[in-house]
Amino acid sequence: AREILEKIHKYYPQLQEVVELLARIYLKKKEFSRAVDICKKYIIDIESSTEMLFLTSSCLKRIGNYEEAIDLAERVKLRNPEHIRNLISLADLY
Repeated sequence: AREILEKIHKYYPQLQEVVELLARIYLKKKEFSRAVDICKKYIIDIESSTEMLFLTSSCLKRIGNYEEAIDLAERVKLRNPEHIRNLISLADLY
């Protein structure tokens, strides 16, 4: 499945579902840097996805980039103040 998703992502990098699935696969395989790379590229182009901001923040947290993780988590909080997983993540980050 991973190889197929990577091929799809190569040709259609803006498909949120593919980016999200790939990021989650990378997270399960503990390939946090790869997850951060594809998430960041996605949110640069399409900033409107609150869930992708949260996923990117989570990935950044796992690689120890706390400052950037906090920045994205705060953006998620502004957009959706009741996003429970994000609030928990923010508490952990602070």
